[in-house]
Amino acid sequence: SPGSIFRSTSAPSSPPSSGQAQTPARFTAESGVTWNTYSGKLYPYTFSYPASLPIVIFPGDTNDSVAIAWENIPSQKNVLLNMEFIDKRDPKLTKEAKIEYVRNWYKFFPGWKDVASVTPFTNTNGLKGYRAVYINTLGASPNSDVFFEIPNRPNTLIHLANGILDPAIFDRIVDSLKWVPGKK
Repeated sequence: SPGSIFRSTSAPSSPPSSGQAQTPARFTAESGVTWNTYSGKLYPYTFSYPASLPIVIFPGDTNDSVAIAWENIPSQKNVLLNMEFIDKRDPKLTKEAKIEYVRNWYKFFPGWKDVASVTPFTNTNGLKGYRAVYINTLGASPNSDVFFEIPNRPNTLIHLANGILDPAIFDRIVDSLKWVPGKK
């Protein structure tokens, strides 16, 4: 049902389908659709999303992942947002600037072979982010990935990934992301 949050019985897998040869159908929403606010279950972030977008959470997931239930794509392979813990991927990168982690993120997953670009930006809520374009083993860039630094959390980033959302919807979600300390 529109605006519902579903609970999945299996854990998410990251990153979303890097080896897909073709782009899946794009989720889009009517211009007048209501936007809901989602609040992290374990971490104090919020973001807005179209009420017609069916999102899924994974009970017990320590990465506080939020996925999309769309078409025939398993939600475990369609993760929209998750917490990235730098020390769990590569403790050496905890001493580097966050942009270095973003530049190297693809190396932690099969199916990716390079990074085409990483562009720093700040969203309207003041969060410092990086928009990354990764290249898969087929030579394509099927997803859009965004990483946000979290104030006073030097080892953690918020990661948003888009493989199926209309780019304007994804950008609005990215721009709406807030870190709300003291909320949790």
